[in-house]
Amino acid sequence: MKKVKMVIAGAALLVLLGACGQQNNATKESSEASVSTEQSTNQSTADSTSGSKDQASESSVFTGVLAEDANVTDSDNSIRISLDKIEAVSDPEEMLPSFQTNGVILNAQEEQLAEGLTVEQLKAGDKIQFTLAELPIMTMSIPPQIPGNSITLIEKVEE
Repeated sequence: MKKVKMVIAGAALLVLLGACGQQNNATKESSEASVSTEQSTNQSTADSTSGSKDQASESSVFTGVLAEDANVTDSDNSIRISLDKIEAVSDPEEMLPSFQTNGVILNAQEEQLAEGLTVEQLKAGDKIQFTLAELPIMTMSIPPQIPGNSITLIEKVEE
């Protein structure tokens, strides 16, 4: 009886040690994979950072014609600027196709207007130029809308 208990205890010990050894190897392999993934992520981040430095020097800049007079919304005092006939001056993000069918609506703040430009000066038919932040936020609505935190500058273009 004592021998049977010793054999069972020995077998249980071997199974336990085998399982712990496999867990240790799995953890080691997992951490090696994690390090490998982290290194490749760091490399791709470095690559995209160097690429984005090139793009950062080239902002997304568009021109468009006001479809209606710009107005201040009652809810949050943002300036709603509805544009048609959008053309790209510089479009590294390739957003122009999203704007061409139905135009775009800018939801800007007064500080984003060029110096000396007021809401009252933005009338239907006027041509403006707007500069967007790198990787701007845009709704997928029709027409697309761009919030103020993605707009860098709005200028009136004299024709």
